Amino acid sequence: MYQLGKKADQIIEGGLDKNPATLKCYITSIFAALQICGKMAALVYHNSDDDSITQSARQLEIIAHQKAELVHNSWKSI
Repeated sequence: MYQLGKKADQIIEGGLDKNPATLKCYITSIFAALQICGKMAALVYHNSDDDSITQSARQLEIIAHQKAELVHNSWKSI
């Protein structure tokens, strides 16, 4: 997750001015990975009978979707 705190120049050499398509692809991939993580957590949450597992999976689902939304809102101007 430390990648999300980097500036554009630290992710793609030259940043937004040099290669916005590559940066957009990178950010979109992070967004999709976070969404998949949340969906997998929801799958575990709905298919488990163990209370501690369902509680942890539910928290992971919520956090993953919040972070995905944060990434989307922070980088939507690309």
